[in-house]
Formats: sequence, structure tokens, C-alpha cells
Amino acid sequence: MVSLFGSTSCGTPQEIRHVYMALDNNGDRIRNVFFTDTEEIHCNADYVGDRRDLTVNAIVRITKSEACPAMLTANPGDPKCNGSWGGPLVTSNWVLAIGEVAPGTGVQTLSFSLTKTPVAPSDGGQAADPKTIPFPVGHYRCEVYVNGVAQDHADFDVQFPQKLDPNDQFNSACPVAPVQPGGTCFDFVKPGTQCPEANQSVICTCNPAGVWQCPQ
Repeated sequence: MVSLFGSTSCGTPQEIRHVYMALDNNGDRIRNVFFTDTEEIHCNADYVGDRRDLTVNAIVRITKSEACPAMLTANPGDPKCNGSWGGPLVTSNWVLAIGEVAPGTGVQTLSFSLTKTPVAPSDGGQAADPKTIPFPVGHYRCEVYVNGVAQDHADFDVQFPQKLDPNDQFNSACPVAPVQPGGTCFDFVKPGTQCPEANQSVICTCNPAGVWQCPQ
């Protein structure tokens, strides 16, 4: 579902003193709330190393989630999901990704990017486009370790897209990507969400099958 990739950039910390979430590897756009259609989520750590043999790991786990998020099934009608899509979150402890870098000595900002990994379906079909895979809704934690010793962590949330304009005429928020008839909406938005079709001519509904249904 997701992968972690490590990188470094210049910074001025005195030690690993702060782990924080951002939309970029420099930490210019810091935040702790992201959305299902976010392309990348970065876990950044201020770091200084005085040994060449240091290894830094980041572990991202989801601690509250839907009972059956899209990362586990592509079918919202699966009986084991029990209607969890858009429902209350439950306590979980799933490790989504693990990243590792060997930054050596020096002062740096380490960045681990959480990205969607296209996964081929079990029937042997083509791998999914990462843009069609939502980040699961829930509460997350990014934990940072140096040589296996826990240093610090940052908590963050992934939410369904939120309505930013209070005068929005629609009942629910809509994803950034244009809505296409028959396109996937499962776990990108809440079931029943209504959004304009790409050419703005009709209003489409995210149906119980997780597909955008648009009037003909």
C-alpha cells in the first residue's frame, strides 16, 4: 500500500530533538492533518550525527482506522468490512511502512516520504495507478529510531476531504481530482458524497459500491 523513502537536506539542529510531519522534505509546509488524496506525506526529523555507523529508521503505523480500509480490500461490499467505510474508527496497530537511511556524521534534516505503492491485484491484472489508491482514514504515528533506540515520534491524521468554503452548495467535500463517471470513490470520500462531474454539467454520487454514479 505505502512505502517509505529516506532523503536528507541541510538544517541546523543540535540533536534529534524534533520529529514532525509535512508535505515536503524540507519541512516548509508543516502540518499534522492530511487527506485521503494527498500524494505524499513526509515524516521529517532534525538530526545531528557524530558517528559514521549510525542508522536511522522510521516506522509509520496506523493506530486508529476503519475496520476494513482500502489498503486491505478493494471491494467495499466485502462482508468482512461490516460497513466500516465512513464509519467510526477502531483501535488498530498496523505497520504501514518502514524506512531506513545511514546519514553518517553532520547536521541534517532527514525526511521519510510516505508514498502509495501500486499493487497488482490477485487475479494477475495490471498494478493499480498510485493516484487511484487513497491513504486510509485514521490516526497515525511516525516513530524515529537511531541504531534501534527510539528517539521521538509525531502523530498525524488522515481525513476525508473537508469542505473549505462554508458557502459550498454541496453537502460534502469533493476530492481534488475531477470526478469521472464510473471512477473509484471508495475510501477517497464518504459514501453518499455528491460532487460535480468533471465538466460540471451533472452531480455525481459516490454509491455503496465505491463508484461515482452520474446521471446520463
